[in-house]
Amino acid sequence: MWRGHRLGFLLVVVLALAGVIVDVFVGSANGASAKHASVSAAVAAAEQALRGGEYEEALRRARGPIMGNGLERLGIEVRALVALGRYAEARSRLEGVVAALPDHLPTRDLLMRLDALVGDRES
Repeated sequence: MWRGHRLGFLLVVVLALAGVIVDVFVGSANGASAKHASVSAAVAAAEQALRGGEYEEALRRARGPIMGNGLERLGIEVRALVALGRYAEARSRLEGVVAALPDHLPTRDLLMRLDALVGDRES
């Protein structure tokens, strides 16, 4: 009889832990998807402003930390800076990211395109 109670108690504990684990992972996944949706919306708004010729607005929307979609926002930020004629600021922003992420080819490509546009002043 004692063994049956012990197994029943163990089953209840395992089911309770499984419920907690599911809540944690599903809750964090829902939070992550909501965050991803808001970041995607911010990127889309900055891209729309850039395409509409509102470069200051695109720059304002694209500023932010470089994580997740931050590299997409960096591309929008650099294109807005170039459109505004702020080449030195665009170059320093790109050089900082290339120094931190030397293997990120799209960022290196943006820097090379900027060099082709305005020339590499250090060479």
